[in-house]
Amino acid sequence: MRYKVTAHGLFLRKEPRKEPGNERGVLPEGCEVEVLDRSGTWCRVRGKLDGVAFEGWASAKYLASAADVGFATASKLAPVHWRENNPNSTRAGPASASPIGEPGMPRNTPPSAAQLNKVIAWLAVEQSRRYQAGGGRTYCNIYAYDVAYAAGVYLPRVWWTDQAIAALEAGRQVAAQYDETIREMNANAIHNWLRDYGPRFGWKRTFSLTDLQDCANRGGIATICARRKDLARSGHIVIVAPETASLKARRDAGGRVIMPVQSQAGSVNFARRLPASAWWADSRFSSFVLFTNG
Repeated sequence: MRYKVTAHGLFLRKEPRKEPGNERGVLPEGCEVEVLDRSGTWCRVRGKLDGVAFEGWASAKYLASAADVGFATASKLAPVHWRENNPNSTRAGPASASPIGEPGMPRNTPPSAAQLNKVIAWLAVEQSRRYQAGGGRTYCNIYAYDVAYAAGVYLPRVWWTDQAIAALEAGRQVAAQYDETIREMNANAIHNWLRDYGPRFGWKRTFSLTDLQDCANRGGIATICARRKDLARSGHIVIVAPETASLKARRDAGGRVIMPVQSQAGSVNFARRLPASAWWADSRFSSFVLFTNG
């Protein structure tokens, strides 16, 4: 019987045990193997990777029947998500590359300020474990992705690798496989994606904060995304939230928005707030972009 690897990367081991030095290599998600033997929670497997035969032991926990594991395929440059409808991807769970799969998530379709506010309230960025900073990591990219996903707007949490893009643009079919044909996107990468690919997926660049707030007030998705000078450190992305009776954007004497209402995960999480200053113009960032969708 054929099986597929379901983990991001699964250690292939010499013997059926965990210990330093026992690793023979890493099998990527979607790699197909044949199970030859079992020992407790371990399986002896064999297969081929990049044309090279391998054999060894792997954890049975991360193997599933090939018939039960499918990967989205594309034959053109199209939106890609990793494991949609994953019931283990929840607000109460840890950060993940999958969109939220728990039932009951409101949808901002058709878009309206009321529906977008429901999405923001339901995601509960200030309380949900999914977005809580820890271990030096923050999750602005995951939160922005979740808000956009609920609105039916494509903002990449994962995106095709350069090699996959070349294949897709040549009209070949490509399966979405983690760390093989797709990769996770941090805020720095999203900054570049919005500029390079965003217009293909309905994103419009603007240089007006008023445009951002007007878009959010219609229920559209508007964002500010900044890229760090030090690419080894995280950039930042926020969603612009609709104005409410109790919280309005800050405007100048001419009525132009100088500080939109913002919603974010980060070192500090908040559902809606007016930051004290234009954080995106901080010297830590080399560039920032403003985009609307809807």
